[in-house]
Amino acid sequence: MQKESLRCDLVFIANFANFVQAFTFLEKRSETLVDRLQVFDKLTKTLKK
Repeated sequence: MQKESLRCDLVFIANFANFVQAFTFLEKRSETLVDRLQVFDKLTKTLKK
């Protein structure tokens, strides 16, 4: 149980570290995180159909 929790924590930290880089990339393209998440959400809904 503890190993799974630790694994999840490490995955979260790794994703958070990449978040700053991704956010900067979006800012340079004059896009917002909300815009990208909406595109991702729409894509996942389309793929599920």
